[in-house]
Amino acid sequence: VIRSGEEHQGRCIAAGGYAVEFILYRSGRTVGPGGGSLTDKRFIDISMANSWDDKKSFFGTDYAGEEKSWPAEMDREFMTFGYQVVAPMLTPKMLAIEAIARRLDLMSKLSGDQVREILAQLTSS
Repeated sequence: VIRSGEEHQGRCIAAGGYAVEFILYRSGRTVGPGGGSLTDKRFIDISMANSWDDKKSFFGTDYAGEEKSWPAEMDREFMTFGYQVVAPMLTPKMLAIEAIARRLDLMSKLSGDQVREILAQLTSS
């Protein structure tokens, strides 16, 4: 399915958090609760729980059933889009993403000017 530019961009944004988690997981840079390593299944369980609001944006509404879980085929579509479409776009930008995330962790919120400052510092070094 070919999506319009605006819809495609919105889906990329919605799947961006998952894509970053996927990149970090595949590079061995994530740990499970208690500091242990994650299995693929545990990573999927955690990342899909973290993606609740993002999946609503990606699909346009909340499709969680009575058990408060999304249909498996929708989780697969979201994950596939994240690792096939978004992760390849973000992988070359991980240094910038990590620098922004570190600052965001300290400050809770960043302005556009603060993000541009972080990016400028990366390009000047």
